[in-house]
Amino acid sequence: MIYLKSPEEIAIMREGGAILGGLLDNVILCKILEGVSTIEIDKVIETYILENNAVPILKGYVVDGKAFSHSSCISVNDEVVHAPPSNRTLKLGDIVTVDVSIRYKGYCLDAARTFPVGRVSDVAMSLITTAKDSFFKGLENFVVGKRVGDISNSIQTFVESKGHYVIKDFCGHGIGKNLHEGLQVMNFGEPGLGPVIEEGLTIALEPMISERDEWTFIKSDGWTAVTRSGSLSSHYEDTVVALNSGPEILTKRFD
Repeated sequence: MIYLKSPEEIAIMREGGAILGGLLDNVILCKILEGVSTIEIDKVIETYILENNAVPILKGYVVDGKAFSHSSCISVNDEVVHAPPSNRTLKLGDIVTVDVSIRYKGYCLDAARTFPVGRVSDVAMSLITTAKDSFFKGLENFVVGKRVGDISNSIQTFVESKGHYVIKDFCGHGIGKNLHEGLQVMNFGEPGLGPVIEEGLTIALEPMISERDEWTFIKSDGWTAVTRSGSLSSHYEDTVVALNSGPEILTKRFD
């Protein structure tokens, strides 16, 4: 069921989004360095969330009877999503995706970024840029009166125009009192299909793309999704709300 948010609920999500936006744009960026382990980054993330009166809801999140053990997913190079933090250290030339979800005053916020570690290859930088730009192409179509399929098609069309591939195993989703609620927002498909976008709809819009793959497989840890060919991937995500005045990104820092 699609649950539209009231102005009061949107205001709460905007407050929580400012916390998560500040984490991604400030705190995490300062830790994406050669020699830093992904578990070190996760510890910084958890501390920041708790100090800002929010809850790191990925920690203990249960899928198929198995609970996730950390406060963030930190995926490197060919890892698309859901990699648990570990003692793995970042190397120059890596690209690393940090995906974080929080609960604030009863509402969930979800966002992700892919960062370069120092200077990276042209392909890696293209993937990072294309994932971000495709998010904004999708956001242009997150408009009251349009359909969810219009978002999906605009993302796919843009990504493919840049010579990259949309990952088809994962998608965006409705979000609110639950991390996943209401509907799926695919990153590929035909325009004019799916539910009509209404004011108060909140979604986590999250293109995931790769150099040479549309599909993934899950590693033996039961969580980490990697590209089948071992090619690089990138991910960009924000929680957004549809308003009559236009779409608004909720997971951004407010100065």
